[in-house]
Amino acid sequence: MDSKEPRDWRNVPVYNLSLAHARKKGEEETFRASSEANNLCSKRIREALDSQRQGSIPMKECLLSLIRDFGWERVLYLLANSIQIAQGDLRISPDNTKWANEYRITPNLPKNEIDWRYLWDIRGDRARLDAFVTFTRSFESRVHFVEKQVAKREGAKEENMMRNVPLYKESASTARANNELNTFIQSNTANQSCAKDIEQAIADHWDGSRLSNGCALPLLEKYGEERFVFVLANTLQLKQHDGRFSKDNMAWAQAVKIEPTPREQPSERRYSWEIKSHPVKLDQFVEQARQEIEAISIRELPVYYEPVAYAMENGEMGPYWNSFHYNVDCAKELTEAIADHYDGYRLQAHAADAVLKKYGQERTLFVLANTIQLMRDDGRVSQANIQWADTIPIPHGTPDDDSNRRHFCIREHPGLFDLFVKITRKEIEEQSRLPLAEQLKRVMKEHTAPTHKEPKSRNQAR
Repeated sequence: MDSKEPRDWRNVPVYNLSLAHARKKGEEETFRASSEANNLCSKRIREALDSQRQGSIPMKECLLSLIRDFGWERVLYLLANSIQIAQGDLRISPDNTKWANEYRITPNLPKNEIDWRYLWDIRGDRARLDAFVTFTRSFESRVHFVEKQVAKREGAKEENMMRNVPLYKESASTARANNELNTFIQSNTANQSCAKDIEQAIADHWDGSRLSNGCALPLLEKYGEERFVFVLANTLQLKQHDGRFSKDNMAWAQAVKIEPTPREQPSERRYSWEIKSHPVKLDQFVEQARQEIEAISIRELPVYYEPVAYAMENGEMGPYWNSFHYNVDCAKELTEAIADHYDGYRLQAHAADAVLKKYGQERTLFVLANTIQLMRDDGRVSQANIQWADTIPIPHGTPDDDSNRRHFCIREHPGLFDLFVKITRKEIEEQSRLPLAEQLKRVMKEHTAPTHKEPKSRNQAR
């Protein structure tokens, strides 16, 4: 007699409709397979909780075994089912109850049909079940974070391919004469792809009256600033008589050289990468794109750590003042961020996000540390923040340096500012813990494997 092959329950879909509905749609076999998988999985979860009570197997090992055999969807489905059944039990946390109620578990049962959910209930110690659900949800969020980072890296490979295609501005005849036709074709193809992606991004982010924030940045990173600006400016130049574009955006576009030599009429190929979006929408996109480009140039401008005397001796007063002025602007916007995110009782999380995005971590932390150092004698500033600030070298000790650094000191209540620095530092540290996520990714892969430019300087002088 042939031995029956063990079934791969991960491939059995979770069926959340009634038996009567399944019979009506001819899906009774799917219903029964899903029910069998639910019964086996709920039994395994009960066994896992029992092993937890005995302390024989770590919680993570139990969860990884369940995911490997039944998949994430079924494990979460059955945990949510049991939490819904246990509603009202004080041993179940409100947070887990709220999470479970978002799941749709076999709705609208006919009166003559048994409630199958109770057959899959994970009976036993509800407090232990609640703890297991809390751990599972936390673990799932970490896995999703890792998957998001991996997907981001995969997308970055495609973006690098686009960024590496050189922008070719010459005509086809020039390309043939110089044996550069392949480069010409690749560049035109990338231009067309960029234009189509911009059209799609505008369509996806238009809410009926305006574009949502962050619409332009992914494409700017994918195609690079040169091509991105080239394609946008080309379209505005082709529509130069359309009054729906702002004067600032049109002047910006006219400053970009598209044709290698002046022409009375645009070359035909330019229309192949014209952006066809509505001018009002495209105008908002261009405005957002210009802001993102400016923010990138600000982030790329290096922080100048040397004292003013060194800058004078080495002919670096330009970089010194460029960095100084951005420090001043950063301090001003940090002051505004604190005011905007403090409601009189508490300081909201992520208050510094917009400033970090615009000026970058290095300059933002430089300005924060400068202010902490100047507040070091104020008892409302924590020693932890003072010790951290002292690790960042900020020019001081001469009249010029001591005077200049006060221009980018954040003038805010010391206690509130100290809290702001603490929150900002913690959020930055949490964002930089990717190595731990990578380690988690390796663990998941092992346990769930199936058995079968040069920055633009700011023209400031003093």
